[in-house]
Amino acid sequence: MEAELSDRLEKLRRLIADEVVPLEREMFRGGFLAVEPRLLALRDLARGLDLFAPHLPRAWGGAGLALPELALVGEVLGWSPLGHYVCNCQAPDAGNMELLLRHGSADQQRRWLGPLARGELRSCFGMTEPDLPGSNPVWMATTARRDGGDYVLDGRKWFTSGAEGAAFCIVMAVTDPDAPPHARASMLLVPADTPGFELLRNLPVMGEAGAGWAISQTSLSPAALSGRLAELLGDGARLSQAAAQARRFGRDDAAERLAALALELAPGIDAAKKRRAA
Repeated sequence: MEAELSDRLEKLRRLIADEVVPLEREMFRGGFLAVEPRLLALRDLARGLDLFAPHLPRAWGGAGLALPELALVGEVLGWSPLGHYVCNCQAPDAGNMELLLRHGSADQQRRWLGPLARGELRSCFGMTEPDLPGSNPVWMATTARRDGGDYVLDGRKWFTSGAEGAAFCIVMAVTDPDAPPHARASMLLVPADTPGFELLRNLPVMGEAGAGWAISQTSLSPAALSGRLAELLGDGARLSQAAAQARRFGRDDAAERLAALALELAPGIDAAKKRRAA
């Protein structure tokens, strides 16, 4: 690892430990909105470390890190559930940025990717549905019917990551029901202010519904219009797995953090086993 990156990682560790981790207690008490203003301020410190949007190329304002370097940054950020947000590489935005970077049209990149990369807005991702298992991207009831240069969407989504406060949603919908299973669906970009796109409610996870950067149930009535992601019609199943790669980084980092904390607790557990009972 280059000495310059090593120095930035050490400063990032101190930022997470000293500024981000102390916000967790308030977040768990008052929700994401209670700490969002301070998180936005901390993003300026991440920019100063040249580790803001580390997964994006420099042309889009990112740090331009290679995959091994990105893994090292993610390891540090994983020490707090808020860490990735401070560096603007949180799910689902990181995956949506990758999709727009690789497959978005020039207009979609200008209108959505640029502001998303700069941290000026958030996005959400709609694939899972109430009546079908979200683990299988080829099972989908939401449809998108061609209407001139647009598509009319009809369906329901839930566990729509990051829906409350999002500026747009990337939606998986069936565009060709007669195609082979992995070629039936496409990804479509739906601005959140599109008539017919409705956030119904935030969904509770382990009893907590949350607010702001939360998981929600959404509805797409037949009035919703959208443009598909570039020209990759019928490629939704493959793109969903590509987007998942970026999201899995954050989940893996969080799991690693929990494992490290468990190891830190292990000496105390060992001592408790050796204590003599009365």
